[in-house]
Amino acid sequence: MTQKMIDDLLEVITFWLADIKDIQANSYHIDALFTELESQADDIHTGITGLERDVQQIDERLASILSCVLENSNNKKIIQKAV
Repeated sequence: MTQKMIDDLLEVITFWLADIKDIQANSYHIDALFTELESQADDIHTGITGLERDVQQIDERLASILSCVLENSNNKKIIQKAV
């Protein structure tokens, strides 16, 4: 092996090592972004669960109000028939 071949080989190895370090740094960055994305997804899930609970409570209250309105309507009809 000539000195030129050895120098070329070292240059290629050095270039590959730099690429490997860049890939490693990028993978750490991607991992951090993925972790943050998971956290945001968890927050969204928590928010959706809260919204579902709120909708259920509103539905129950509307049903209660509707029941009262229907009951009052029936009572008025009964009173009107009695008069």
